[in-house]
Amino acid sequence: MNYRILTGAVLLLCVSFGAAAQRQSEITGEIVDSEGAAIAHARVLVHWDSAGSTVGLSDNIGIQHDVIVTTDTTGRYSAVVPAGFYDVFVSAMAF
Repeated sequence: MNYRILTGAVLLLCVSFGAAAQRQSEITGEIVDSEGAAIAHARVLVHWDSAGSTVGLSDNIGIQHDVIVTTDTTGRYSAVVPAGFYDVFVSAMAF
């Protein structure tokens, strides 16, 4: 009997997490120089752009604070944010 309750609770949690995950999006990219070489450890700032609300995007939820991530050794980055319009800024030390 306890096994059924535990299984039901686990399934309920899986459904809850799945529903919450649908509200999130992921911005990914790869930062390279003009020669195509990856830029490792670059700073990537993701800033919400409220302009999406003015062009009819009803779910341009946005974020209160900018998200800052760093590229990995292959120049790739990933940031999880709510669906919406965003500006992405990249900076890196001179190379």
